[in-house]
Amino acid sequence: MKSAGAHNHAIRQAHTRGLDITGSGNNHTAVRLVAGIMPWWVICLVEEMGAAHVWDVACACPSDVWIYTFALIIFLSALGMICGAFFWMRKGPIWVNLVIHTCTILGFFVDATPYGVASVQGWQEFHRLPVFLRMAHTEPPASCPSFLTWWFAVPMRPCVALLALGLAWLGPAAMQTFLLRRRSPSMQDLTDLESTDSSRSVPC
Repeated sequence: MKSAGAHNHAIRQAHTRGLDITGSGNNHTAVRLVAGIMPWWVICLVEEMGAAHVWDVACACPSDVWIYTFALIIFLSALGMICGAFFWMRKGPIWVNLVIHTCTILGFFVDATPYGVASVQGWQEFHRLPVFLRMAHTEPPASCPSFLTWWFAVPMRPCVALLALGLAWLGPAAMQTFLLRRRSPSMQDLTDLESTDSSRSVPC
């Protein structure tokens, strides 16, 4: 099972039938990687670029260059997440699963939060979201969105993308360090243990 890199019923059956299961678990992980991480961040990238085509320049950033810069950050961060997942895949399934879950949750958060923020402010504010305007084929509103809607729809996404990128590379390493510190005895415990052993070895 260790050579497969994962354990499930299909891999167990293949091993029972005498088939070579080396690396079979990584194929399942690669599918989850593509199906879990990429769709959310592709949607995030499309929504980020949509703000440059729907909202007036005064509503978003001083120029569309900023929005495209944010979109580039999201794109490069998504590529970095995938590279980090493949890197940790070689270290074991538990670490790559941590990367996939983290990046997927953050991707869903960054896609859904602007809609939730706009919905709380009213249906009219929800209409101002770039993707809604494109899907409904409606004219852009005359007024700009609120600051909260703009912040969660434009600058917040690259910030969360950079956070997900950092967690994709450093999250498993931090978890490994935390687990090693929990398992290894502290210096005080070692000192107490040595003093106890030395006291037992002294004859009465």
